[in-house]
Amino acid sequence: MKKASLAFLVLALAWLIASPWITVVRMQSAAAERDADALSVHIDFPAVREDLKGQVNAYVMATIAEESDNNPFAALGGLLASVLVDKLVDAFVTPSGLVMLMEGKAPDMAFGKPDEERGLRKPLDGAKYRYVSWDQFAVSVESDQGGEIAFLLRRQGFGWRLVAIRLPL
Repeated sequence: MKKASLAFLVLALAWLIASPWITVVRMQSAAAERDADALSVHIDFPAVREDLKGQVNAYVMATIAEESDNNPFAALGGLLASVLVDKLVDAFVTPSGLVMLMEGKAPDMAFGKPDEERGLRKPLDGAKYRYVSWDQFAVSVESDQGGEIAFLLRRQGFGWRLVAIRLPL
């Protein structure tokens, strides 16, 4: 009885440790096959959208603040930028948009182009993997424009879901 309990405990621990890698492999496979439904299962789209909106809005506001000394229209641009950023992020955070990020491509480089024109880089090719905490796991891929794009997964029940993306802004 003790051996069965020990074996179950070891298997449960192995599953807890390996489960984010299993999720990433499933995401990578779905992205490579351009299977939007299979990829969507592993993504919390509302959380990813909110995370990206916050990052991009902060970047735009910082850029506008730098320009506001020299440009009287910068404040007006700041008002419009937030609305525009929200709409652009909503339009981009789709399975196909996330596949482009997994390939290390910036949104403006490949948006709307056929697969043949996008290059031969596979999703999450050369990625680095690490635990951030017991319930957070990060996957980082080099961007074509320099820097790293980090995908943050969070444990949800017995599985993992993508909840945030860190862009090299």
